[in-house]
Amino acid sequence: MYATILRGQVGRENWGRLQTEYEKLLLSKPEEVLETFLLQSEDQPNLWEIVTLWRSEKAFRKAVEEKKTEACEALFCDMGSVPERLHFHVRRGFERI
Repeated sequence: MYATILRGQVGRENWGRLQTEYEKLLLSKPEEVLETFLLQSEDQPNLWEIVTLWRSEKAFRKAVEEKKTEACEALFCDMGSVPERLHFHVRRGFERI
């Protein structure tokens, strides 16, 4: 599994719009995405992140090549932010069902 975190600063006036537009993006998320979450920092409320779990790094790289990741980046840009993406290899995990 592979994880990415896309983060950006979003002004209070765009919080509602960000959430609405994120929900719209979920309707056409890449098949390679296992899970995704929109997070807002409690300590820094203008800091928002989209955490995404991918099947593999290869699946993520393929999605990038096919420009399937650009929508989330554009989402932050449309909110007046310059997003930053962090990349992680998932080494261990736990899921309660």
